Parts: sequence; structure tokens; C-alpha cells
Amino acid sequence: MCLLSWWIFSHFFLKEQIILLHPFAWLFYLSMVLYRYLPLIATFFEGKPITYGFEMPYETFSGEIILFFVQSFAFYCFIYYRLSFPLLKKILRKMSFFQYFTVKSVWIMGLIGIIAFLTVRNMGEIQTGEIGGKFLGPLSAMRLIPIVLFFPSLCSIKGKMTSKQVLWIYLLFLEILSLSGNSREHLIYPIGTYIILFFLQIVKKKKNMASFVFSARFPLFVVLFIVLINLLSIASNAMLLNRSIRKDVSSAKLLEQQLNSFSTEQQQTYNGFCKYAEGWDETYVDNFMLNRYCNMRITDETLYLILR
Repeated sequence: MCLLSWWIFSHFFLKEQIILLHPFAWLFYLSMVLYRYLPLIATFFEGKPITYGFEMPYETFSGEIILFFVQSFAFYCFIYYRLSFPLLKKILRKMSFFQYFTVKSVWIMGLIGIIAFLTVRNMGEIQTGEIGGKFLGPLSAMRLIPIVLFFPSLCSIKGKMTSKQVLWIYLLFLEILSLSGNSREHLIYPIGTYIILFFLQIVKKKKNMASFVFSARFPLFVVLFIVLINLLSIASNAMLLNRSIRKDVSSAKLLEQQLNSFSTEQQQTYNGFCKYAEGWDETYVDNFMLNRYCNMRITDETLYLILR
């Protein structure tokens, strides 16, 4: 399954023209590929079988192969047999839908996202069933929009560009803000968005990666990347240590508790996985980022709960 998904991706969809014409659709499809491919790499380096903790391996891999074929066929049709809607485009153009953004409007959207994020966080559990929380949840993603200002060549934005120093401070602020939400996904979103946009800029400008890899800056990049991963892992464990109280305290108090949990003495350790009959368990690989985005046990456990 892992090698098959990568073969299909590399032979049919890993093309510069597809990336440039359909960047976000291509990234969405890439996430589907990596979900099937990364388990092989992650479990190999941790010395685990790819079926670690599985209870329905044959059903899981068979179902994922079929699902991936369907997704690949759908993406192929989208690229090469796309339907055109000239009337809809005409209406959207009259509504100024395709007008350029300004730097000011980008920051306003970011502010709206921050307000929505804090509002949803302070709603507590009501966000899962109350219509206000359901509406504000997607709006909270707008807090990530100002990150695009790092890469002005990717978009047509009018106005004086914000300095890189201010943007780095804002990115750090988003990471701290994510800690107050006690969600590891939210912790990854800001830096993940930056990495995705950085990749798109490389493709668009056709930069030579070999010159960067063999430059004096590359060792510094590797060191900073390792430090970043370690910091995110510590922050992830701090979130897990305080997950039981996140419903009962304010965002400010939760952030304070998590910052106090950053000491290595308090970091949480994991001792294997539990059976599905004992409760929901997502333990798969040790790296928290990979455990979120290539965790095949989620599919295995979902099938188990459906078919038991």
C-alpha cells in the first residue's frame, strides 16, 4: 500500500505544472499520499512493524488501497476533465470576488481569526454542539492568513509589505496562542502553513535546491529544524499533561499551566498501546507530529468499532 501510493503519486501527479495550476488541491492530495506512505518510514526508524497495535490489518490495508484509488481517480478527473462554469465566473467577477487584497485587509482577516479562536476556546465543550461555535470554528483559521505576507510573490497584495521581523513575531505569537487551546493540531498549523507556502514559492521560482543544500546555510537550517521539532515535542507533552483541566480553566490559566510543565522532569512517557476493547487509543509512533498525520491505527480502530 505504501509503495503503491507513492508510485502512483510520483508517476501521475508529481509534476510542476499540476503544482502551479492547482496548488491547494495538489497539497490536499499530497496529504492523502503521505497518510499511506509515511507509516512505512516512521515505523521503520522506530523499529516497529507497520501493523503496530493493529487488530484488523488486512481489512485496513485493503480498504485504504481501494479508497486511495478512488481519491486518485477523482483528482485525475479534476485535473484533466475539469468542468467550466463561465456564468459563475462572470457573477463572481461582477461581485469583485477576484479583486486584489491589501496588506491592511490581510491583517484584518488575521485579527478576525484570532478573535474567533479565542471565542471558541472560551466556549468550552459548548463549541461541539452550539451553532455559534460551529460557525466560529472555521473562521479561526483566518488567523493564519497573514503568514502569506512572508511570500509576496505567491499572491497579488497591494500596499506596503510588513517587515519580516514583525511577521516572525506574529508567527511566534500564533504558536503561543495555540498553547492556550491545548490542541496539538493547532500547534502545528502556523509552522506547517509557513512550510507549505515556502515549498510553493520554491516551485514557482524554480529555485535550485542543490545550491541551498550545499551552501553554508544548510547546516544551520538542520540545527534549527531539530531544535524546533524538540520544542514542539516538549510542548505536545505539556499539552497532554494538562488535557484533563482544559475544560475547567481559562485560556490564560491553561497557558500558564502548560508553560510550567515544560520542565523535562514532568514530561510524559508512553508505555505501549491498549486494546481497542479497553477504549479509544491512538498510540502508534513516538513522534507526536507523525502520530497525528500518519496514524494508520485510526483507520484500523474505526473499522474495528464499525464491524465488531
